[in-house]
Amino acid sequence: MKRALSYRRKNFERPTGIGPGSVGRTLNHLVGAMFFFADRLNRRAQRPRLERDERTKTAAELLGKRLPMAISPFVWVNTVNPA
Repeated sequence: MKRALSYRRKNFERPTGIGPGSVGRTLNHLVGAMFFFADRLNRRAQRPRLERDERTKTAAELLGKRLPMAISPFVWVNTVNPA
C-alpha cells in the first residue's frame, strides 16, 4: 500500500481487468475485508464496509485507517475454539 502512495491518480484508478477492477478498488476491498474478518474473529459489531459508499479511498486515506494488519493466532484459536 505504501507503494501506491506514489501512484498518480490515473494509475491508481486504471482498469486492471481482474478483481474489483483497479489497484485502488482492490486495495479498498482488501482493507475492508481485513476489518470485516478482524471484527468477526473478535466478535465485535461489524463496521460499515469501506467499498459500500461507492467512493474509492486513496492510499493515504487507507493508511490512516489503523488497519488490523496482524490478527493474532491466539485470537484466532480462542475465537474458533472458545474455552
